[in-house]
Amino acid sequence: MILVAHSGPDSANALDWAAREAARQGDSLTIMHVIAAQGLVGDFPELPDELVKGADELLAAAAARARELGVTEVETVKGYRSVTAALVEMSREAEIIVVGNRGHGEAASAALGSVAYAVTSHSSCPVIVVRGDVTGDVDQGHPVVVGIDGSRSGVHAGFFAAEIAQRAGTELHVVGVWDTGSFGISSEFAARVGIQGLPDKHEKQMRKWVDLAVAKLTERYPGLKVVGMVEQGSPVVVLREKSENAGLLVVGTRGRGGFAGLLLGSVSHRLIHDLGCPIAVVR
Repeated sequence: MILVAHSGPDSANALDWAAREAARQGDSLTIMHVIAAQGLVGDFPELPDELVKGADELLAAAAARARELGVTEVETVKGYRSVTAALVEMSREAEIIVVGNRGHGEAASAALGSVAYAVTSHSSCPVIVVRGDVTGDVDQGHPVVVGIDGSRSGVHAGFFAAEIAQRAGTELHVVGVWDTGSFGISSEFAARVGIQGLPDKHEKQMRKWVDLAVAKLTERYPGLKVVGMVEQGSPVVVLREKSENAGLLVVGTRGRGGFAGLLLGSVSHRLIHDLGCPIAVVR
């Protein structure tokens, strides 16, 4: 089951992305709308009729759109109070959660504030953030890009990215980004203590990780074209550049050095704000 949080027109792109992926997988799609209202009491609170009617109409239109995009099994769910709690709880049953980064009320912060941190930190499944102004899809003209760094989270991100790319019939680009700071030691410190050849060692290590990822993914996903590349610099800058024509960027939630806070700090905000394609966060 793919789960998408839907708040209205501003999350239309997230809905479309989730529906297209559900159709590719032949999977069911659950569309959730959270009704945020003050003073709710009990597990099943009494809500004004206009709020319930509005939510039902919104979900009915969303379900119809999903069916237009080829989804055969669509379920709609209304939540109350907290979109964060609802998404995290339902992530235990979902294969993927899709959220937008513009909306109304609490849902508006689904990828720009505390909700994004809570969902990406605590979700039991991958989370995909689709900007409200991003259109397009993963297809032959728009490859999947995955950032790897030799960590366990990076390995999971690689497999997830390969599955998406293979279903969409597009290429997978495996990107390794290195600099001395990403490995826990700065070039300045290395020079002061007399460490020689540090940049060469770091580049060689990253190339080993990328080559290994390309070999394993090519073996596991026959027919998938996997391209490896290694770049020196800031993970934010490099991944943004490599994703300019991508249909999806995939990263892990934890990593080594410079990737350790990739989706849990200021770097994540910069990517989500500026990235021209959807971004998937894989635990």
